[in-house]
Amino acid sequence: MFWPESDEKQALGNLRNVIHSLRQMLPEAGSFLLIDNRQIAWNANASYTLDVDLFRDHIKVAEAALEEDRPSSAIENYKIALEYYRGRLLPAFYDNWLERERDRLEREAVQALSSLVGLLKEEGVFEGAISYSKIWIQINELNETCHYALIEAHALQGDRAAALAAYQDCETQLMKELGVEPSDVLKALKQKVLRNEISGVKPASAKEPVAAPLASPSSKTDTEKKRPRLFWKPLLLGIGLSALALWWFATPTGEAAPEDKSIAILPFENRSMLEEDRFFTDGIHGDLLTQISHIGEIKTISRTSVIGYRETNKNLRQIGDELGVSNILEGDVQRAGEQVRINVQLIDAKTDALLWAEGYTRELSAENIFSIQSEIAEEIAAALHAVLSPQERERIEKLPTSNLAALEAYYRGIAEPTSTTGYLQKIEHFERAIELDPEFALAHARLAWVHLKQVWMTSLSIEEQVAESEPLINRALELDPESSAAYDALGLLWRRKDDFEKSEAALLKAIELNPNNDMAHSTYANELGDHGEYEKALRHVLKARELNPYELEYVQQEAQALKNLNRIDEALLLLERAAREHPDSAIIHRRLGLFYQSKGLEEEALIANRKAYAADPGRPQLALVLAKTYSRANAEEEEIFWRERAAELSGETDLDANSRIRLLLLKGELDEADALWWKEKPGGVPGDITLLRMTGRDIDAGQEQRALKRYEEVYPEWLEPDFILEGSDKDDLWLLSEIAGSLKAVGDLDQMNHLLDQLIVKLEALPESNRTLNQGLRAAALWDDKKLVFEIAARKKVLGLVPDGNMFPYFWFNTLREDPEVQAFFAETLAEQESMAERFRAMEAAGELAPIPDVPEN
Repeated sequence: MFWPESDEKQALGNLRNVIHSLRQMLPEAGSFLLIDNRQIAWNANASYTLDVDLFRDHIKVAEAALEEDRPSSAIENYKIALEYYRGRLLPAFYDNWLERERDRLEREAVQALSSLVGLLKEEGVFEGAISYSKIWIQINELNETCHYALIEAHALQGDRAAALAAYQDCETQLMKELGVEPSDVLKALKQKVLRNEISGVKPASAKEPVAAPLASPSSKTDTEKKRPRLFWKPLLLGIGLSALALWWFATPTGEAAPEDKSIAILPFENRSMLEEDRFFTDGIHGDLLTQISHIGEIKTISRTSVIGYRETNKNLRQIGDELGVSNILEGDVQRAGEQVRINVQLIDAKTDALLWAEGYTRELSAENIFSIQSEIAEEIAAALHAVLSPQERERIEKLPTSNLAALEAYYRGIAEPTSTTGYLQKIEHFERAIELDPEFALAHARLAWVHLKQVWMTSLSIEEQVAESEPLINRALELDPESSAAYDALGLLWRRKDDFEKSEAALLKAIELNPNNDMAHSTYANELGDHGEYEKALRHVLKARELNPYELEYVQQEAQALKNLNRIDEALLLLERAAREHPDSAIIHRRLGLFYQSKGLEEEALIANRKAYAADPGRPQLALVLAKTYSRANAEEEEIFWRERAAELSGETDLDANSRIRLLLLKGELDEADALWWKEKPGGVPGDITLLRMTGRDIDAGQEQRALKRYEEVYPEWLEPDFILEGSDKDDLWLLSEIAGSLKAVGDLDQMNHLLDQLIVKLEALPESNRTLNQGLRAAALWDDKKLVFEIAARKKVLGLVPDGNMFPYFWFNTLREDPEVQAFFAETLAEQESMAERFRAMEAAGELAPIPDVPEN
């Protein structure tokens, strides 16, 4: 067990040496061990306690006290815990299997010291802070953080001379051992001391904390006195260069900011050479990424961004530069019968130096796979000097499932692409994983997430997908209350329900549990963007891209965030570059088409939208995008084709009611469209003016009250005199002008003006685009302001945007419709749209558009 590489004779010799050393270090070992010629066993009848356990117990009590805002109790328990820590665990033993626990206990002691010193400073107990800072330095003498704490504590006490002497000691030690000067942060602290800018007065109430809930070492029971000592005298030297990187201060206030602890885990090599094992190897790789992503101090690059380096010829330094990381992990997996072997090596990407390497051979089981992954994650944390919190350690060591078949089904689900058919396969595999292990929390969370993403991916019903996902999320959180993936899905669920506050709370919890959860950052950015918090949204998009640089959804999301900030040219350059680099990306071409449309580049928009559909021909949403593209050119024949294609692609799931009603209207089936509207009562959808068309027909037929009744059915609160629109969501602005038009038709001008005044204020805060200018054009027409109508239309032309000739027949222009100038203006724009339709058809005939694929069988 302890010496797997040794033969039996050598292993027995090692064991005899261990027993001899143990008896020397622990004279009372005979009371606890039963040793004969055949076995070594623990004496279950012996009375003992372990100081390791007591050390950790008091740390837990201290952490709980901190959460409950009881600093005195936290201080006392940290002190008691540190009395138990006497240095490195069993230092006379040099076997590798002890090193991990030695390092772990030392990190826990350092964390306890850091917390204790900080608390003592806050409480004004500066003498205590000085004492424990010195103990901290004994453990990590080359760590600048503990020296910073000591210097600051002396300064807070008012002893500048002692503070400067402490700085000099640190400087001398660093030069002697490492040949380096103190950091700029430490130098800045020295200058603050010299300028006497740091001082603290011990509060009158400051005193030694009250007794702790657990017994302190000074009152040991007889049983405790008999316990074997597992901690020894502290090692004062020999920490080495690596200790310097354990803690680093970013600002003179003492807030820790570690050195660059960034890592990319390249795709593992499948050593079995069997194609069916590829998903298994990729699954282990993905799970390890997830494990390490839970370590807050380490920036982990997501799987999507590293997968492109599977068979690259690039060197590690180049890969590190491209991904923005300092460290790279390489590995391979070999599955052979009932055995699995995983080899890994951690390399400094800047120097090519090997930091750590290990091979693991175990019996093939889910428990062993996750055990290996946890060990690797902890070894990486140790190599990068990242301190794990107890919560992070617990999450890393948690076993998601003990069912190997369920694990393999989950791996298959993760491996499926994010496309229309890929999502269907993901659902099948995740459902299989849950069937095999009903307590597999992560599978529940991922299945819920896929259902919710299908709303956007395939235009499925929000209500149906929410109903599918909600019990899955509840079950995932019941099984694992600390699941970042489950909270990520919960945030997306509340987003689908239009509850920003609950969505934000869930997404922030997901990020708290896993700061490297790029999907949570992305979803939160979308929420923020929808609510007008554009700067904050961009920050979270950039964080998602930092964690997952090659995820194309985040590229288009960044472009939209830039557009919201009126940085449209930057956004367009970003998308055009991405389109060149990824010519088969539906998501990039789709967003590019929207951008071209917003700038009036309709032909370019059509080209991009056709490429998007060709890249993912099973997605009804992309067919609807093309329908709307042709709608802007009044090309009804083509619009009908693409709407029918969308309906065919939707199959049993069917299109949303807006799309079905619009198709009926185009085909002249007016009564059927009206009946379907009153049955479904759908709301307005941006870019799909179904509700507008229905109300327009009512008003033109002299049924103004019927038109208003439609809005009363769907948006009753908007008709209240005190209604105030919160936020600046563009979908809501679209509705403001629609409802205002119906209000004018029934003669309610006060409520019309109440809505339009809000509309104008919102529009002034948004970048100019085809949509925002069209809303202004509607308002001007409803106010019968011909001059303003022409000013806005002129502004659209300056921006290269074609005025919408098909706006003229609508009720906004009922008063102005007879004006000769207005008639001439819209006759010109209608002619421009007819010309656009002809250009579209010419592009089709000339083969300038991507071919239309056949409808996929699925």
